[in-house]
Amino acid sequence: MWPYSELGIEPTADERAIKRAYAVKLKQNRPDENPEGFQRLHEAYQAALQRCHANAPATPAAPMQAAPRPLPPLASVAARPIEQAARPPAAAAPPITFDADAFLHEAVARADANEPGRLRQWLESHEALWSLSLKTRVGQRWLAVVYQAAPPMPDGCFDEMLAFFRLDHAGAVPDPLAVAQRRQRMHLAWHLAPERRSALAGLLGARSVSARKQTIRSLDWLQQPFRWPVALWRSLLPQTVRTMNSLILRLAGQPPIELPPPVNPRQQAFWLQAAHGGPFTRTGAAIIGARIAGALLLGLLLGTGFGAMAIADTGKFGWALVGVMVAIAGAISAVALAFIGWSQLTLWQRRFVALGGVAGWLHFALVPLLALAALIVVDATDSPMAGWLLTVPALWLALARVLHGRQISTSLRPWLRLGIFLIYPIASLIANAVQVPVIMGNSLAGVALLAWGIDAWRRLPRRRRTLA
Repeated sequence: MWPYSELGIEPTADERAIKRAYAVKLKQNRPDENPEGFQRLHEAYQAALQRCHANAPATPAAPMQAAPRPLPPLASVAARPIEQAARPPAAAAPPITFDADAFLHEAVARADANEPGRLRQWLESHEALWSLSLKTRVGQRWLAVVYQAAPPMPDGCFDEMLAFFRLDHAGAVPDPLAVAQRRQRMHLAWHLAPERRSALAGLLGARSVSARKQTIRSLDWLQQPFRWPVALWRSLLPQTVRTMNSLILRLAGQPPIELPPPVNPRQQAFWLQAAHGGPFTRTGAAIIGARIAGALLLGLLLGTGFGAMAIADTGKFGWALVGVMVAIAGAISAVALAFIGWSQLTLWQRRFVALGGVAGWLHFALVPLLALAALIVVDATDSPMAGWLLTVPALWLALARVLHGRQISTSLRPWLRLGIFLIYPIASLIANAVQVPVIMGNSLAGVALLAWGIDAWRRLPRRRRTLA
């Protein structure tokens, strides 16, 4: 009589005898060796327990003729518990339930210890998951949790979860790439937990005590709520921007992905934009403005201090010193702005811009326009040296264009930069020595036009490919 014939016991057996017989039969029908035999044995075991609890006599039935009722769909797992196993229609006892969400929540909590072996033992200790159909559906629920929430979990424990639910072989998941990305995100989230900051600093290469403290402080900044005044205050030093950018790239890779919580995405976006966005972005302009304001404020404070010190000598507050210090700070800021603008202009000239529109034609004709204007000033006016103010920038931009993409040795680059900076003073000395500033100005303009022509010829095939 089924289910007792399947277990090899009498219909009058009590619950203890049923469990003992099930344990004996289980050794002969392991789920990984004989899945079908294990499924029949498990169904018989559940049916015998239910009849024993209901204290009802066993009714004869042909084995496997009455199909068990299917489990509820995956969408209902969170709404109500999953039935542990199927039951014959005649059974009236309440079903043994299994809370999949509570099980997965505890699995994530246990994985936090980063002990894959113990996690595997705990997973295998749940008899309810010996049912292949239930185990499959809980595994799908686990995939849904991974896609939607991506809870913090180290790599080893995540792999154990996939292996336990048999989701680690080819074809088990519909999108393996997405699972790999979520796996990386969960591993990062586990490392970024506040209690593991010190260990993460060591993994990032912070060996000394000061370097470890700096890394931990930077990680703390990434996890704080984003506020513009605080972020701009911290970005006053360029070294801070470089440090934060390096940390984010080491965590997020290149190109960087969005770091998981507890990292604030606005903090990550701000520091990446500060390092790579340039001065014409919102973040770059705000940082430049904050640095100029900081320089003026520092000049004002220094001037106030010097003015107060002048009271001891003259008996009056030195307002002139305040004005001098503020003027110095303003001059330094103006030089810095000019340098930033010139650097951006040089980068723009080095970049390839297709012909078309005002920007395209200006990019193409800027160097010859400067060189021709310099020739007019040098040859047609009484101040040929004034034309050099146009000749030297034209030569600089032409060399930047023609040298872009060239293989230049590392040892030669500093000398090349130094030579470009020394063009104007060296040419001035030569012109004053030979007293032929016109010839020298024309020569510099000619070199600029020659370099621009070489670059234009080199870029011509590329322009044709772009137009094609």
